[in-house]
Parts: sequence; C-alpha cells; structure tokens
Amino acid sequence: MEALSGRTYSLFEENTYFEYIADQVDRFAGQLGGERALDLLLAKLIDRNGPAGENAEFERLFAPVSARLAARHTSQLAAFLAGRNPADDDDEIFLISARGYHLRMMSIEVMNRVLFADFSATRHKVAILAHCLRDFRAADCQFEAGDVDHVCLGCTGECQINQAGLLFDQYPGWHLNISQDLDLEKVFNAARRKYDDIGLLGVACVPELYQGMLLSRQMGIPCQGLPLNYNRCRRWLGEAQPTSFNLEQLRRMVQTTA
Repeated sequence: MEALSGRTYSLFEENTYFEYIADQVDRFAGQLGGERALDLLLAKLIDRNGPAGENAEFERLFAPVSARLAARHTSQLAAFLAGRNPADDDDEIFLISARGYHLRMMSIEVMNRVLFADFSATRHKVAILAHCLRDFRAADCQFEAGDVDHVCLGCTGECQINQAGLLFDQYPGWHLNISQDLDLEKVFNAARRKYDDIGLLGVACVPELYQGMLLSRQMGIPCQGLPLNYNRCRRWLGEAQPTSFNLEQLRRMVQTTA
C-alpha cells in the first residue's frame, strides 16, 4: 500500500505504529496502576485539552513517546495549524495540538482494551467506516441508504470498504455501514433500534474516531476503533482524496472477537 501524507498525521512508518502504541500502553499501564486507571487519566487530560504537569510520572513517560510520535506521525500538524484561518470553521477538532493527537492515539488503544470484553459479548457488531475509504477510481460508487447508515454494494474489488465487507461476511453478527450521516448519535441510535444488543466498531481519522468512541461510551454502547492511515477527505484537504486503513489490523480485531 502506498504511503501517503495525511493533512495532520500519517500512521505509515514500516507499519510499526500499532505495535509501538500497544507497547507503550503496556508500559504506562504497568507503571500507572493498570489499563482502567490509564483510561481515566487520559480522558481527564484530553477533556482539559491536555495540560502537562498534573501527573509527574505520566509526564515523564509521555514526553519521549510524544516526541517520537511528533517526529514520525504528526510532523505535518504544525503546518496545518499555522495555515488555518480560525474563521473558516469553528470546529475544535481542527485545533487539536500535537500533544492532543498523541493523547488520543493512546486513548484509542486503551479504550479498545478496557471495552474489549463487553464488545466481544454483544450479538451484533456494527462497523461504521469513513466514506472517504470508497474507491475514488470507480466511475460511480455503488452504495445506498440503509437502516443504520449507507451500505456497500461491492462495485470494485480494490475498494477497502468492499474488502472489509468481505471480511465481515466470514463472521456471523458483523454488519458493515458507510458513514455518510454526520449525526453520529442518530446513527448509533438507529443501530441500537435495528439490532438491540450491539457493539460499534469505527474506522475513521484519529480525532473523529476518538470523538465517536467517546460518544458511544456515553450512550452505553461498547466500542472498538481503528484509525485511518491518514486524513485526506474534503473536510481536511478542501477536496476529497483517497484514504486507507490497515486491513490486517482490522482482520486481527475481528478475529479476536469471533
């Protein structure tokens, strides 16, 4: 898969991102009282826009991790923030600092862990994939409105949404949706009405994935999340460009919940 540059972050770098984040969460949890304690601490730091210094041990551990992530995965963020006109959009998601990105990257991994058992126990797993994953080479992407959000009709084999759908078809209880509706609360409620006992799996860019997982938890729905390799949709670039995700990472996530 071609390694492209995202608007604010990119997870490429010899495909070591997920292993690195997992290793760091293991280390932080071991020294800060476990995964649930780390989950609470990260939520607190992110909610307060990531103030440094409140937990000295966390800051000691986090400083080199943040520096590595900044050099290898969010090096383009400073240019994006410097070039933005705040009057263009008042959405705070565009103003997240590098520290805020790095906290969210760790928090997504931690939430995956602390919510894994509850997610696995659900009868229906509803996957919601970002619409920017569609195959932009297709002359007319074939998807249509469904009961929860939009559904894929499998027009091209190269499309990663279609590839994800073929993966889900191998496991009972998995349901694929393409995220088109911006009202996530509406989408989540529609999924709960249709399937009742649900878990949600989101595939989206880091800041939007974190927001979606946070909302899912607030609604009492166990969730899992997989960040896109980069963010290149119209919201970030001004024009739609193709994005991608790590299909093997998704495969591992699905297989472990089967």
